[in-house]
Amino acid sequence: KLLDSFEIEGTKIVKFLADTETAEIPENITEIADDAFDGFEGKIICHPGSVAEEFAKEKGIDFETFEIKANVSNLLQFVIFIVALPSL
Repeated sequence: KLLDSFEIEGTKIVKFLADTETAEIPENITEIADDAFDGFEGKIICHPGSVAEEFAKEKGIDFETFEIKANVSNLLQFVIFIVALPSL
C-alpha cells in the first residue's frame, strides 16, 4: 500500500520508510519534514506544482511528475464509439 511507505502525521510526511528506488508522493500531502528523506538516493514521483516537487527541488532529489497523456487517436475512437452506441 502506498501510504505504508511513509510515517505520516495528518498530511505531513515525517519519514520515508520504504527501501525502494522511487517514492510516490500522494497529492494530499501538504508538508514534508526537512529530514524525511535523509539518505534517500532514489527518485520522487509527484504531482506537478506540489509540495513534494518543491521539496525535491530544494533538496536536490531527483524527481518526476505525473503527466496525463492522452492518445488522441484512441480518444477519438472512444468518442465515435460512444456517439454510435445508441444506434447499435
